Amino acid sequence: MPDDSRVALIETRDLRRSFDGDRVQALRGINITIGEGESVAVAGPSGCGKSTFLQMLGALDEPTAGDVLFRGQSLREIRDHSLFRAHTIGFIFQSFHLLPTLSALENVQMPMVEMAWSPKKRRARAVELLDAVGLGERGSHLPRELSGGERQRVAIARSLANGPKLLLADEPTGNLDSTNAAQIIDLLLQIHREQRMTIIIVTHDLAIAGRTDRIVRMLDGQIVTEPASS
Repeated sequence: MPDDSRVALIETRDLRRSFDGDRVQALRGINITIGEGESVAVAGPSGCGKSTFLQMLGALDEPTAGDVLFRGQSLREIRDHSLFRAHTIGFIFQSFHLLPTLSALENVQMPMVEMAWSPKKRRARAVELLDAVGLGERGSHLPRELSGGERQRVAIARSLANGPKLLLADEPTGNLDSTNAAQIIDLLLQIHREQRMTIIIVTHDLAIAGRTDRIVRMLDGQIVTEPASS
């Protein structure tokens, strides 16, 4: 069960999202509190609303009804969601989303454009992050010159560029083999422990989910159970 002593980082209140004139109910009243420094897995079958839920938490989409609060403030009250995301949230996606014409080092620097940093500082930060994910020697390589696991490591480094408070990972191992998948989860949980960063991982793999502090299970747009991980 969640640690009630944790300060809430993010909270949802009767969160709902529908599409196609309310004919498709993707989220059907989600109520959850996630604490500072917690690692949470959102698990469930394809189409259950996991990715939609993550998009709501990351201010990538707006709810049809209900609310998302970040440290007690409604995301509806935040005027510039892109600026909020740039300074607060790191994203990791299944498909990496690296720019193919940029090197690994340049890809990691992309989110830093929103920060008032000099080119020298941005480069130094990118070098530091690539070193941290074990790719210090691969900074000059283009994405096509990297393996799938290496590309996801670059994506992780990029997600950490601005020192986010919340890291959202949507099926981060979905395009990887079992060996690389295990290494990526090891890396994410190491970052979680070392930086005490709140991390939410969407996955259909219960072996991955079981390594987090808490599993949130979803079905048909609702939370059905929240058992403690073993």
